[in-house]
Amino acid sequence: IVMDFETIFINQVHTPFALGIYSRLGYKQFISSSFKTSKPFSPSKSVNQAFILSALNYLLSQEYFNNCHVYFHNFSKFDSFLLLPTLIKLGDVKPVMRDGKIIY
Repeated sequence: IVMDFETIFINQVHTPFALGIYSRLGYKQFISSSFKTSKPFSPSKSVNQAFILSALNYLLSQEYFNNCHVYFHNFSKFDSFLLLPTLIKLGDVKPVMRDGKIIY
């Protein structure tokens, strides 16, 4: 399973607006509802976390994905900072670090 965030640069901040999941089942995309409805896009943390949470719930609800590994493009340098706030809200998160970067 491969996942990747897409962001837009707003007020000097990379703001996630889409998250794609690719697996043998195909491609599934999750898009922030504020991105779909706001012109111009006005991000809010709750909305951004809602679409990320929807993607995580999708992964956890598919029996096919049991015991699978999920790989994030650029996780140690970028995507981890977008994903961790949502994961922390879900429970106990203990990232593995090496040379100051999150690797797991």
